[in-house]
Amino acid sequence: MTEILAVFERAQQMVAAGDWEGVFQLLDDSTVQAVGSNSLHWLVSQSPEDWTDYPQLPLAELRAMSERMQASAQAVLAAPGDLALSLAHRDLVKQQSALAKKAVTGQSKALGQIESLRRRRGQGGSISSSLFQGESLKDIRVTGSQAVATRVYANGVQEPLQFKRRRDGWKIKPL
Repeated sequence: MTEILAVFERAQQMVAAGDWEGVFQLLDDSTVQAVGSNSLHWLVSQSPEDWTDYPQLPLAELRAMSERMQASAQAVLAAPGDLALSLAHRDLVKQQSALAKKAVTGQSKALGQIESLRRRRGQGGSISSSLFQGESLKDIRVTGSQAVATRVYANGVQEPLQFKRRRDGWKIKPL
């Protein structure tokens, strides 16, 4: 139980310090995938000059796919009754989603760096800058490689918060 509390407190400290790379590394992979894809799509929309620090990410491929999706969406809007165009667009959306999901897998450090870049530029972020701030945990229950705690917000509202044990330690998995 003390390990769970330590991970939560470390996350609180990292958010307070603006250490988004560290925060992303404390989140469960499924959470990183969900919020990280927002940062990935943001980076794809930026100048390719901004991509140099992320050679492991398929940024050019994602941009090309986004451009194809935009053209496809315009074609669908121009011919609203054309089922073939609509289905082709749906397939492009699925392909882009699959590519983005694959791209963010295992990339918590890079996605945290992108989060920091967005914030330095004043363009917001994918997660709240007050995440876990003023909160506490109670009723921590560990069952094997999973744990659940009660997350208590500063205003007294409570909700469950999950944790998953991975090879490199406990990860936070907000519900």
